Amino acid sequence: RSINIHFHLAMLQGALGYENMRYEEAYTGGQFGIKIDITSEGLAAAAALHFRRPVRYIPSLTESMYLSAKRHPFDMKFRLGADRQGKLTALTMDYVVDNGAYTSAGRAMVFRALYMLSGAYYIPAVKALGKLVYTNNPWGSAARGAGPPQANFALESAMDMLAGKIGIDPLEFRLMNSLKPGQPKSVGRVVDQWPFPELVEAIRPHYNRAKKEVADCNRKGGPIRRGVGLGTHSFGISMSGDSANAAVELEPDGGLAVFVAAADPGEGNDSMFTQIAAHLMDLPLNKIRLVTRSTERTTATGPAAGSRMTYMVGGAMVDAIEKLKSAMAEAKATTYDQLKKAGKPTRYMGTKKNRDAAAIIDPVTGLGPSFESEVHSVQMAEVEVDTRTGEVKVLKVTTAVDAGPVINPQNLEGQLEGGVDMGVGYALREEYVAGKTKDWITFRFPTITTACEMEHIVRETPRDKGTLGATGVGEMTMVTTAPAVTNAIANACGARVRHLPAIPEKVLAAIGKS
Repeated sequence: RSINIHFHLAMLQGALGYENMRYEEAYTGGQFGIKIDITSEGLAAAAALHFRRPVRYIPSLTESMYLSAKRHPFDMKFRLGADRQGKLTALTMDYVVDNGAYTSAGRAMVFRALYMLSGAYYIPAVKALGKLVYTNNPWGSAARGAGPPQANFALESAMDMLAGKIGIDPLEFRLMNSLKPGQPKSVGRVVDQWPFPELVEAIRPHYNRAKKEVADCNRKGGPIRRGVGLGTHSFGISMSGDSANAAVELEPDGGLAVFVAAADPGEGNDSMFTQIAAHLMDLPLNKIRLVTRSTERTTATGPAAGSRMTYMVGGAMVDAIEKLKSAMAEAKATTYDQLKKAGKPTRYMGTKKNRDAAAIIDPVTGLGPSFESEVHSVQMAEVEVDTRTGEVKVLKVTTAVDAGPVINPQNLEGQLEGGVDMGVGYALREEYVAGKTKDWITFRFPTITTACEMEHIVRETPRDKGTLGATGVGEMTMVTTAPAVTNAIANACGARVRHLPAIPEKVLAAIGKS
């Protein structure tokens, strides 16, 4: 199982000293970033070479938990300042990232948190210092969001705390400090599109309704308190210096073959490629043939990570299709035979590169390129807190999101709902404790019984550099959930949880401090 088959094949070839190999990726379920690393395939390949026969390695649940990387713990010291009118003035953050005993994506986590540190806001002065440290804890790697979920939890918690100190409504505070086109992000990149304020206005009637219901409920008194909280973010797609490749080939029957080394771990990438190709070529869906998951028939196109597949790899496929269509127009050909008769190739390679592909972050100032496109979200959580036990129940999460034109509405809905479930689990339940967490009981993972009501508000602002105007959405869907939930807990009972997950013991302790 891999989300970057060419990269993993090269690693296996180097480790095993055996060049004559290919990687065929299996169809399996979600992996949420963790399979950016090699885990069991190295063991299986080594055993197959040793025994000279096919080998299947099936780890136990405990082994699987030991084998797989964990989301990096962040220890953050965070300060946020504003003037008396409520305009943000400065942010400082010192953070230490627990890398575990081995390095995988640790350096990337430090940088990704830095790149997206200011979230959706304009903050004139930002000073941040991140450190990656080796420990004897489990090794960390990419997990959905990869850096921003941790940093955004601190930012959005501080936004609520500062709004309360100044005496401004949390929604108004976020709106008045929104970045605007022409203003720079924390790393210095000036944005030209920023539909975040429209999302604030879209969620406003839901927020006003929730505030009234909270006030009506809490006015009755009793140990069960209700609260409403917000979390926002503007999440960068792909990475600076990123590039992608894809190839297309016109087939004799008039169909189109698409060659992409792209995994689809539940993200909907297969349907995305198929739909876009069918749309551009004016073909029925069954005339699009995907050739994926094989190093033998595709070229490297980067990982199914960073919410980059639609934006980067889809963009590369669009480039290849446009080259094919241009050749057909030049040859006045409408069929495979006509194109061949005109002496034109039937196969074309497409590429997409970030406009900042050759640029780097200044190592002294920390300024430079980051992401040329973002997905924006405003999320609202409604909770009940039992002040006797610290138990928290999430009643509803409302998400307003703008990821550009929607390629597949059902896939978008699945990403939003799955992301909210994961975000609630991150906020309230999931915690890996080395030596103690060995199964689903000790891990406390979310189930259908812990799911809450959800509502989605979708806006579709076309992105200038997007694939048919679209960008990505896969990771953003859980980045805002944890701070929305913990802000709602604070709104309900005054308990400010500063360490995730907000299990009942921590909530009860925070209630005592408040």
